[in-house]
Amino acid sequence: MNISYGAEANSAGNIDPNIILRKVGRRGYIFVLLALLVVVAGGYLVLNNPLLPVKQFGVTGDISADQRMQILISLAGIDGDSNDIRLIQASVESISWVESASVLRQWPNRISIDVVPQRAIALWNDVGYISSNGDVFIANYQSQIQLAKLYGPVSREVEVMRQYQSLNNTLLETGRSIAMLSLDSRGAWTLIDDLGIEVKLGKEDLLERVQRLLFIVERIDSMGRLNEVSQIDTRYSNGVAVSWQDDSGGLGLAKFIKPNRVKKL
Repeated sequence: MNISYGAEANSAGNIDPNIILRKVGRRGYIFVLLALLVVVAGGYLVLNNPLLPVKQFGVTGDISADQRMQILISLAGIDGDSNDIRLIQASVESISWVESASVLRQWPNRISIDVVPQRAIALWNDVGYISSNGDVFIANYQSQIQLAKLYGPVSREVEVMRQYQSLNNTLLETGRSIAMLSLDSRGAWTLIDDLGIEVKLGKEDLLERVQRLLFIVERIDSMGRLNEVSQIDTRYSNGVAVSWQDDSGGLGLAKFIKPNRVKKL
């Protein structure tokens, strides 16, 4: 009786072991690949399993121990069985001084939170801090040393910060800096420099007026009388007005203002 073994049999009707090994090899490869997919998928499901309770929160980032504690306290109200990463992230980022937070679930029941804090560039309206992006925040962990004071109407924080950066960079080129910058409700700007001199800038051509200010300050400084200046008003089309602390500076305004000057707001 003849028995057919299909493709595995040779012409003599004997089974070819090489063919069988090749087929088993291909099947084994497919089996291993499927097993790996099952492991990866299973790991993902375990890590994101809402039924697996969170037992521990880990907080990292360039922050103090008190800041870490504030974050952990803010998470105390979150259900320990919750695995909603977005909820945890939103809770952390709702803290005023937190710029951003990334949240990652770690095996088996730990949540890792990496925090990027806001960086204060200046004080804002004497009640908070302001970042380089114009974000206003409240924090008890910032040092107020060497911070400029910025003032302005609500909703114009970004504009004030940009103006501060632009004007302060100009002053820094001459070794000076802004100690205070204010934008009033009429849109007029006033600054106080690091020497305590008040400068009226008005509403327009601010960089041009600051350049004029620096020129006049250099002249007064060459006379050794810079510490006697109280206020400089740059709101003129072709000059500035200088006020002295004792009103007896002995330097006429004509030395700093050209004839036919026109004052602008």
